[in-house]
Amino acid sequence: MHDFEDTARRALTAARAGAKVLVVRNTVDHAVKTQQALEERAEAGDAGLLFDVEGIPTLQTLHHGRFAACDRALLDKRIENLLGKERQPGGRVVVGTQTLEQSLDIDADLLITDLSPVDVLLQRIGRLHRHKNNNPNRPRDYAKPTCVVLTPPDGLAPLLKSGQNPNGLGPHGGVYGSLSILEATRRLIDEHPEWRIPEMNRLLVERATHPEALNAITEEMGEDWKEHAIKTEGGEIADKQHARGHTVKRDKSFFHDNRDVLFVSDEEKIRTRLGDDRIDIALDPPQPSPFDALNSIDKLAVSVRWLPDGDAPESVTPSPTDGGFTFAIGDRRFVYDRLGLRRA
Repeated sequence: MHDFEDTARRALTAARAGAKVLVVRNTVDHAVKTQQALEERAEAGDAGLLFDVEGIPTLQTLHHGRFAACDRALLDKRIENLLGKERQPGGRVVVGTQTLEQSLDIDADLLITDLSPVDVLLQRIGRLHRHKNNNPNRPRDYAKPTCVVLTPPDGLAPLLKSGQNPNGLGPHGGVYGSLSILEATRRLIDEHPEWRIPEMNRLLVERATHPEALNAITEEMGEDWKEHAIKTEGGEIADKQHARGHTVKRDKSFFHDNRDVLFVSDEEKIRTRLGDDRIDIALDPPQPSPFDALNSIDKLAVSVRWLPDGDAPESVTPSPTDGGFTFAIGDRRFVYDRLGLRRA
């Protein structure tokens, strides 16, 4: 999972053979590192194989959730043009995160993906050969949909000791909290190297999510796994309670008895989905998009996990750079450019 050079090599080899390749990483940090490895490994004749902005073939990029709204719309459109229903022949590599498995109608020949829960993995696999009848001239080596799942070389047990990710993403530095589900999915891949979808969907989901199957794994793997399972379940219960506390009471007065849900204080940030704790911070003055100077970016969504003491200013003053801009919040600096928003 951490061998970005090898992942880049696999993707470029397939693209050189004419394949459309999706590389889906579980975190933005790994996606950026994979994109950088691709660019470093690409040869002079490979420039047209990397995902870029239409009309600017030298402006290579990737796809994730830390782009401004105007840039995200541009990237969505570009990906669907390259890998959509009417895709043209020729190889291409697109690197991204879970955003590639959501809402985009794209068709790939090869998927390289981090290990993820089986239901998420099936969603990603659904991007392979999505439009079979519209793309009859696939590369010979990819006439069958192919998926490469990246897993830790020493198994998942060492991840229990890796500590809390500095971005607050899961006990093992990923976006998926339950290692038991990931281990169950990994075992299914070993047991069934070839998946027949949708015929096997029920078998796969039940074997990797049913409580009895997960309990059997924790019993087998030992005390560290049992402790992890207890903490994971506790977190899920807390999330459910938080959600119930912000549910509209339908049997009560819509305005009078639901004011705490409908009219929250300025300090309280109700998440639009579990795990999404981003807040909008204004840019003063607005900055041009790194992809199109005619598009102006007036705000960016920043995770509260990145903020000093969770304190969010109403606005920040950005400093233009070559290809983007930087800004500071307290003693922390951030950069926004063709690779999206990240800590400097």
